Amino acid sequence: MGRIAALFILSAASVFTGAGTPAPGRSTPSDEVRDDITSTITTSDEAEIGAVVDAMYASISGPIGVPRDWQRFERAFTDAAQLIGYFSAPGEELVVRQWTPDVFREQIGPFLVETGVVETETRRSIQHFGHIAHVFSTYRAVFTDGEATSVTGINSFQLIKTERGWKIQSLIWQQAGEVLPLPREYAAETD
Repeated sequence: MGRIAALFILSAASVFTGAGTPAPGRSTPSDEVRDDITSTITTSDEAEIGAVVDAMYASISGPIGVPRDWQRFERAFTDAAQLIGYFSAPGEELVVRQWTPDVFREQIGPFLVETGVVETETRRSIQHFGHIAHVFSTYRAVFTDGEATSVTGINSFQLIKTERGWKIQSLIWQQAGEVLPLPREYAAETD
């Protein structure tokens, strides 16, 4: 069976079985997508995508004891957004965690305030087609809890253009380290 036929069968099966339909009360990206999109990204689109990514970084960053701007954080995401983190320490198994923006705020928010974390972007690459954009963003997170330790890694943002502008549909990240160093093409622009 050819690839086209297999894709058609899978698409038809999801329509007839209801697979892939959202849970009641949840919006999907297609519910809110604009219809006036072209295949070329404009300077204003690129600036808006950058502003959304910047808002996410700014909203989770701050010194010990300073509340985070969770309203700004939530405005950066769609209603159906997912955050997925890959974590490992040397000699340990890879652990994958997944959150909605609300659950991330509830579970990770207290740690950010207690530890003091300032996360900044050190390199950005934007790819765009029609309604979708992908941002590969190298980050450096500095923990301000007295030890001044830092970690680096990659944030992979998938965004869609909605009636309310560009929003993050998913954010996937993985921390770099001895076992998984940052490739040269993703290293900080200042390195």
